[in-house]
Amino acid sequence: MIRDILERYGVYEFAHIDAKACPAGNRRLHGALPENCRVVFALFPYYVEDTAPGIAKFAAVPDYHSFAKELFDAVCQYVSGKYPDAYAKGFADHSPFDERRGAAAAGLGVLGMNGLLINERCSSFFCIGELVCTLSAEELCAEGIPDADGHEIGRCHGCGACAAACPGRCAGSDGRITCASALNQMKRCPTEEEKAIILKSGYIWGCDVCQLVCPYTKHAKDRGTLETPIEFFKNGAIQKNVGEAVRNMSDEEFGKYPFAWRKRDIIERNIRLFESAKKDGKCGD
Repeated sequence: MIRDILERYGVYEFAHIDAKACPAGNRRLHGALPENCRVVFALFPYYVEDTAPGIAKFAAVPDYHSFAKELFDAVCQYVSGKYPDAYAKGFADHSPFDERRGAAAAGLGVLGMNGLLINERCSSFFCIGELVCTLSAEELCAEGIPDADGHEIGRCHGCGACAAACPGRCAGSDGRITCASALNQMKRCPTEEEKAIILKSGYIWGCDVCQLVCPYTKHAKDRGTLETPIEFFKNGAIQKNVGEAVRNMSDEEFGKYPFAWRKRDIIERNIRLFESAKKDGKCGD
């Protein structure tokens, strides 16, 4: 059954809802969907404890798009064999739906003050994928997928830990991009003010500050559920010095990681920024 395939890949958080209950994402993809679809939202936890400092957890492991493709290829092959007349297609990131709000509507988490979806089992250290299909609610339940119709979108407790810890003080930034993760992935060169935020964060690529201080993360770690069960992420995690690791990667290896979407010059620019600041005594190790 579909549940067995998901769990074989290490995916344990999933549920299905009527597509009409999912806020739209990409309008072109949304408009191309057949009528009477249902959506199986699934979370792909990626947290690996022992990754190199200075790089966000999502970027220290192989790009989840490859994992999602392999998983959904397996699910769709199964569906086409058992339900020959059914439509089934997997999406991840480039999606017909607003993935965070859709997964929240499916009961897979609550929306946090930092804009992320937060799940009890894996906090916010996960990516989202979805299977869109014309299987009925009854058929999906028979396939082991919980029905989440009617679930209301929830919010986190609002403790404010994420906002207080954010290096760029994103909350109340009047529309300015001050998130360190956004700044260190920009194509243009950051301003001096933006460089200061990047250096304050301590991250060459991405930023985990708001996620690491979140109480949900502490609770998930205490319960032993934060670490990913997915071998795809564990096997390819970067565990040594980021600068050394990136500079020694072949083009093929480099292309397997999330930072490859901006090409080498962007992450290498950030590496040089930190190396220069360290040399000048403006940042720690």
